[in-house]
Amino acid sequence: MKKVILGNLSFNVELTSNDRRKFSVEVTGRRSILVSAPPEARWIDVRERILKKEKWILRRESALQDLPLLIPQRKVETGEGFYLLGHQYRIRVKSGVNDVLLRGNEILITCDSESMAKDVLADWLIDYTNDYLEDVFINCLQKFQLKLDCSVTPRLMIKKMKRRWGSCSPNNLITLNTELIAAHPKCIEYVIYHELCHTIHLDHSKDFYNALERMIPNYEEQKYKLDTTTQLTEL
Repeated sequence: MKKVILGNLSFNVELTSNDRRKFSVEVTGRRSILVSAPPEARWIDVRERILKKEKWILRRESALQDLPLLIPQRKVETGEGFYLLGHQYRIRVKSGVNDVLLRGNEILITCDSESMAKDVLADWLIDYTNDYLEDVFINCLQKFQLKLDCSVTPRLMIKKMKRRWGSCSPNNLITLNTELIAAHPKCIEYVIYHELCHTIHLDHSKDFYNALERMIPNYEEQKYKLDTTTQLTEL
């Protein structure tokens, strides 16, 4: 498989041939391009066609990059797996007063009946997620202001989002997806810094990525980990 650099991003290029003697370029996924070309086309010709559509490809990539993996349905019952901060726990449900306890590799849910386990875990997870994300956000914001010498003070909202890890509005309202609590802590920091960088650079420009790289030199590694290893849980 060929690769091409657009902006500061590396894209995988899949080539297919056609009999129409025409080129077509399609963004098929994160950092993935499909090019249909005449059989006699050389790589230098294909690359030239890709470069001509660089701005369009980068816009498509920008639209795709904040979309998380589809969230699978999960059962909240004894023996089921559950991801929290990048670690997989096993759920155990037992009779008792409504409560949730993290113990070793286990999430112990006590409730009147197993049918209530989902609601008990959901209520506990709201407080746990809000407290954790707020604390990490404040810490990241302080480092962001200091390292980039800026006084931006965005507002924070935490809520469930269907298709984004996070967002930043033009008036600097940063929204974080509650589903981020499933991700590794370094991946959560990546999302927060990504959105903080949008407070000073609205688009995914070179300046944006330069700022992000100053905050997280290995941001591409963290993004890749987030996109490929995080298992999201929908309650």
